[in-house]
Amino acid sequence: MTFKNKMHLIKNAIAFIISMVLNPFIAQANTYKKTWNDVKGQHDVILIVEEMASDDLQQVSLSGKGSINNKPEWTIHDFVKDCPVDANITINPKSFENIDLNKTNNHYLLFSYSISCRGGIDPEDIKYFAYQNGQKYTMRGEQTIIIGKDKFGGERKPSISSNLQKNLPLLNYMQKKWPIVSTYNYNIDNSAK
Repeated sequence: MTFKNKMHLIKNAIAFIISMVLNPFIAQANTYKKTWNDVKGQHDVILIVEEMASDDLQQVSLSGKGSINNKPEWTIHDFVKDCPVDANITINPKSFENIDLNKTNNHYLLFSYSISCRGGIDPEDIKYFAYQNGQKYTMRGEQTIIIGKDKFGGERKPSISSNLQKNLPLLNYMQKKWPIVSTYNYNIDNSAK
């Protein structure tokens, strides 16, 4: 590393430290959007995960809404507040989809996220949702974690909302996807150690 590169790194580190002293809160947001058309019209969905941290506590929130033809259809709000360790809400991009499950051109929106306040490598709670025509369907359970060849968490079956139990095509689809949306693989390469 050249002297010029080292000085640039030091300058950026000092600027970061000064900004932390002057403003101890850091905000970061992740946004997920999806738009599609079906028999009901144009669907617009936005999900926003916003993180806030101070010296002592962290908080994170999820807010989202779905609309059809610019009219609100559903909203979601979830959060972790005053977490003394690591607060987390992470939307699983593999789960964020709209599907025409019944081939009627009336789509479902599906997404899942993990949520936790934890200080180590522990399974997080998983929430998996489907929305159609303003109706919410849910599966909730525990994350499965894979580190190398070891696997832990996810021993309990997910809880399923009563309306999802009555919608067998959607239930079967979500149960088939559950291992994908509820598993986190750390992909630790032990040969690098």
